[in-house]
Amino acid sequence: MEVGFECKSKESLDGEVSAKKATDIVTKAPKTNAKLTVGTPGFTGGTDDKMISNGVVGLTAIGFAAFVCRAINGELSSDDYRTLLEDEGLLTVKDVRSVIDD
Repeated sequence: MEVGFECKSKESLDGEVSAKKATDIVTKAPKTNAKLTVGTPGFTGGTDDKMISNGVVGLTAIGFAAFVCRAINGELSSDDYRTLLEDEGLLTVKDVRSVIDD
């Protein structure tokens, strides 16, 4: 599985990442199987719909940290990775945990 991965933030971390910026990965990694954008501190309204329509999964930095911690602790199977990365739209920490704990 090829994953396009990008991190986005406002320059001074004082605002949320726009829907347009959150989906830039589509043009940067058009041939990847999955597209993931990590945004900090979060995303603006309307981002979820734009991510879904563009096949992008979005995580806040905290959601991504929850995912990485589980990976480091060996709590993820290859199916967990695939399930999370094949999702679309904005995922919360709760969403990440439900994918992993299912």
